Amino acid sequence: ISTVCSLLVSFTLPISVPLLFRLEQAEDPGSTRLQHDVAVKIDPLNIFLALLYLRLVPMVVGKAVSYIPRVKPFFQSKAFRPTPSVVVLVLVWLNVSRTADKLDRLTADVLIAAACLGVGLHVVYLLLNAAVCLLFRFPGYVARTLVLSCSGKALIVGITVLEVLPPSAGSKGMLIIGMILGQLGQIVIDSVLSNVLLERHKKREALPMPAQVPVA
Repeated sequence: ISTVCSLLVSFTLPISVPLLFRLEQAEDPGSTRLQHDVAVKIDPLNIFLALLYLRLVPMVVGKAVSYIPRVKPFFQSKAFRPTPSVVVLVLVWLNVSRTADKLDRLTADVLIAAACLGVGLHVVYLLLNAAVCLLFRFPGYVARTLVLSCSGKALIVGITVLEVLPPSAGSKGMLIIGMILGQLGQIVIDSVLSNVLLERHKKREALPMPAQVPVA
């Protein structure tokens, strides 16, 4: 499911991101402009190409290579598991370090607002996916997997989109801090939700099965 979601991202974000910026500028023309009145213009093709060679191609190549018999044990080893997280941390560090001189402008209320927005967006996705699962009456284990997997937003995808945004969109180092706070909130919510759902599943499994009445 995570792989399918990653594939779909490459085709949905090039449409949704420019649309969101256009809607935001139409609502408040001054909010995404600089002092020289430069509007934020985003080319959907640039986002698609960036997601293609920075996200989709590495994922497909990595999946294909992981099935090679001589390489498969390394991909499944404990030594390789931290590698994706380390790569994401390096990318975050590089983006934040570009605007280290501006970090002192961040105030507590801005950080709290960014965290609340990230958490709120994740809750909306959880509710929408839960509603879809109820509508189609998926089994419990399928619904849990779909809700948690499809509601997640990968930080690496946000960094990829951030790389193709024009300078008029704002400081990339400052923007990525909001992504980090949202990602942390998502991790906390998903951890709590996963534990709650797991405990409910264990309680249901522990219930005695109803006795079957023999047919005369």
